[in-house]
Amino acid sequence: MFRGPAQFVTFSVLLASLGLLVPRLSFASLSVPDIPHIAGYFGTKTRYEEVKPHLLRDPLSADPSVLRPPPAEHCSPVHLTAVIRHGSRYPTLKNIRRIRKLSELVRTEASRASGGSESWLQEIRNRWEAWYTEDMDGQLVMKGRDDLRQLASRLASVFPSLLSEENVRKRRVRFLTSSKHRCVSSVEAFQEGLQRHWGRHGESRHPRGLLDKLMRFFDRCRGYVDGVENNRTALLEVEKFKHGEEMEGVRRRMADRIFISTARTKETVLLLYYSKQILYFQICSSKNSLCVILCEILMKTNCSDYKGEL
Repeated sequence: MFRGPAQFVTFSVLLASLGLLVPRLSFASLSVPDIPHIAGYFGTKTRYEEVKPHLLRDPLSADPSVLRPPPAEHCSPVHLTAVIRHGSRYPTLKNIRRIRKLSELVRTEASRASGGSESWLQEIRNRWEAWYTEDMDGQLVMKGRDDLRQLASRLASVFPSLLSEENVRKRRVRFLTSSKHRCVSSVEAFQEGLQRHWGRHGESRHPRGLLDKLMRFFDRCRGYVDGVENNRTALLEVEKFKHGEEMEGVRRRMADRIFISTARTKETVLLLYYSKQILYFQICSSKNSLCVILCEILMKTNCSDYKGEL
């Protein structure tokens, strides 16, 4: 919101556990080494840098000129509401357990494969491990904390009159979050980013409000709970696609490429395999040779990405 001179400013930060869709972009991110070609197609697990590739080179870069008003106008921002997704996180407990089973399956199948001089197959045999532990259960990772610290710094650079130390100290800035630990941790990381931006490095914490009624509205929205979550017919198209010829083609290619029998590459196993690789890439910002194989297969169809959209 922009207006002429005003006597006060406000800023609201809402930390949500919402699944925001990240736009598909396949441009300059490819010029940065070690990024899979499929990196922009990971849905809600897409790294935020895929939307703004320049952040890979300078995560604090911000351009205040994007908000510059026309030359004939003299405007100043007086209010901003930011709805911010939590930072990068570990898998939830349910998926950690499923990934562990998947890892055991892949290692078992790899050990049975004949020949197998490929480097990625040797990697599975010798170094594949499910390093997620149950206590990680959806917790914010260090990269996730950095996501929010850096975002806070960029916003403070673009909106210095709103996100000022004085405004935060005088509680003109409100921080609201859901009760999910990764969202609470994200608020704390955002506040740390502001402190660092102002040159403060203490443990100063500012008040935050818990507001599940708003931030986790989907848990309480009867239209969604009754119409979708508890409605067996709501996702019929998803079920059709999961068992359709497109996904069957991906299963066959997966079985041929990594020596796992087609019977073993059921849709849930395939998508878990896919999730393991993208989570690893998001958290560690690196890819392994198995991730390369996976990208080659999935880039030809975009099936897993399409299923996520369904």
